[in-house]
Amino acid sequence: MSNTMDHSDQIKIFDPKTWGWPVHLIGAGGINNLVGPILAKMGITELHVWDDDRLERRNCPTEVAYSCAMIGEYKTAAMADMIYHLMPKGVEVHQHTERVYTRTELSGVVISGVDSMQSRRIIWQNVSNVFMNIPLYIDARSAGEEIAIFAFQPSDFEKAKMYQTDWLYDDAESLQLECGARNIGYISAFVAAEISRIITRFHRDLPINFYTARDFANM
Repeated sequence: MSNTMDHSDQIKIFDPKTWGWPVHLIGAGGINNLVGPILAKMGITELHVWDDDRLERRNCPTEVAYSCAMIGEYKTAAMADMIYHLMPKGVEVHQHTERVYTRTELSGVVISGVDSMQSRRIIWQNVSNVFMNIPLYIDARSAGEEIAIFAFQPSDFEKAKMYQTDWLYDDAESLQLECGARNIGYISAFVAAEISRIITRFHRDLPINFYTARDFANM
């Protein structure tokens, strides 16, 4: 039985044969844990996963892509294991058990799923320095049941300036949550779906929203 994937059911939405960019997932936790497996299933064959954290017991219920048997592993390894289990052939997952710094070499689509504004500033500094090599930048954020996703081409200087000026504030200004209200599994499912949709629209040269927000607690 062949392990070659047949993407004919999705070909009008996303044709992986015409996709030529690597995808960098920065952060493999509550925001990005499902993004990698879905993009691999869509047919994206080169994924870079950046995270220096290991999977903890408290992550197991909320980071739904990972098995509880993986507790103690690096999250990058947990994501690679899951992707290779789902896609035995055709996908390369490059594991980077480190954080992204201003001089980290990035090229291709960059998806930020980190949990601090300081980290976002560093990632954005990196992206803005090599903006011609980054066709699409996505910054996904979550707090409790609230989600915000920013998506734009870094070469669009108007959107880049708006993002940098209005949306890279200090950590002290971020929403402070009570203990036990940081995350829940369905949030990452929504984020992964929205990010995947953004990528399909970008690839088809369709408009993408600069800013997408949801507050599930008040829906």
